Amino acid sequence: MKRIGIDIGSDNLKAVVIDRGNIKTLYLKKINGKPIYALKETLDEIITKHDNEAYIGVTGVNSVSLSDVLKRVVNEPIAIKKGIEFLGLNIKAVIDVGASSQRYFVFERHNGKLFLGSYDLENKCGVGSGLLLEHMAKRFNYGSIEEFSNIANQTEKIIKLSAKCGVFRESDVVHQQQKGTSKEVLAASLYRASADSFKTILSNGIMPKGKVAIIGGLSLSKVFVKHLIDVCEISSERVTTPKQRLHIGAIGAAICGQQVYLNDIIKKLEQKLTKPFNYKSQGPLILKESKIMKPKEDDMDELLSKFLLSDIVVFATPIYIDNLTGIMKNFMDRLISIIDPHFERDEIGECRHTKRFKKYPKFVVISNCGYPEQSHFQVLNMLFKRAARNMHSEVIAEIYRGGGWLLKTSLLTESFILKYKKLLREAGKEIVKNL
Repeated sequence: MKRIGIDIGSDNLKAVVIDRGNIKTLYLKKINGKPIYALKETLDEIITKHDNEAYIGVTGVNSVSLSDVLKRVVNEPIAIKKGIEFLGLNIKAVIDVGASSQRYFVFERHNGKLFLGSYDLENKCGVGSGLLLEHMAKRFNYGSIEEFSNIANQTEKIIKLSAKCGVFRESDVVHQQQKGTSKEVLAASLYRASADSFKTILSNGIMPKGKVAIIGGLSLSKVFVKHLIDVCEISSERVTTPKQRLHIGAIGAAICGQQVYLNDIIKKLEQKLTKPFNYKSQGPLILKESKIMKPKEDDMDELLSKFLLSDIVVFATPIYIDNLTGIMKNFMDRLISIIDPHFERDEIGECRHTKRFKKYPKFVVISNCGYPEQSHFQVLNMLFKRAARNMHSEVIAEIYRGGGWLLKTSLLTESFILKYKKLLREAGKEIVKNL
């Protein structure tokens, strides 16, 4: 019975038919954003040439959408491993660079059997993927990515482009175009940046010893392979690009396939394609009742009245993380209602709110903190001066004392505290007299 393997990537569908241990047919089809259509068309073509009954396995980034059609979807690393075993490749590592991701697999052999040792995946931002290079080929008005690759291979000159972000890389290219850099150099530099981005996913940036297979769409590009060999510092003798390098995942999926009737799978795909799109919901949102919520009652209205009737307002707050407390900040935010929303320019030409009332109180600020230095009050000093200016007022006194932790010790005698309080009273009297 024949085995059919399908690898549905982000840009291409790869399929293989294996009969009695031999690869009979290879298929390659553009998905164009419709993986299920591409799969159905491929199976329609296969069933015209082969029997209805077969083993079929599916893998690839777009295979998840088929979990309701095929009970078994093959994990990609397993499919790669099985494909390498089938082809009898004596390799240590695999570099798989496709349309939307870069992957790196390391294998171990024990008693003649192949085991997957580790793998790394980079699929963010399209930094080293074929889709980004295909987009840039169109931007430069080349007919295909193959032509773009050939142009890039015509020069050894390159410039440094961003290796970590596709958006930044394209921005770098635009900047270099404006400077007059040639298309050949930009094309070569883009392939070099793709190779650079692959090295970021290597452990310590070092390839293990042994043969390395390069597979995936970018393995078809001679210039990419050249730059990848250079970036990873591996000899060309260690590198192989298998003849079936686009279909290794599909081959492995075929080996892991389940027995099916192709007609049944095609019918399920047709049903999936014609089924109206629905998604689960909790039904329509119905408004049965509405209430106007009353604001939380507190004493803010009373405080605002007292604030406006006062000649002096004393703000007292400890220092929390070099700033005032959240409670004090909330209070100051709610003072916005006593100023006008319109703007005017002050005597130095800077904008501030216009007056809503004729008179506003002067500010006095008192604060303490645990640190001994006065520098910790700088934020408070600036904040209250700015707030007073916006309210057409001024800060007339500031009392800042550090070393607050001393109050919890026996080092301070009562006489010292009394002396300090006396000084505070005298300062208060002076403020009132000079108001």
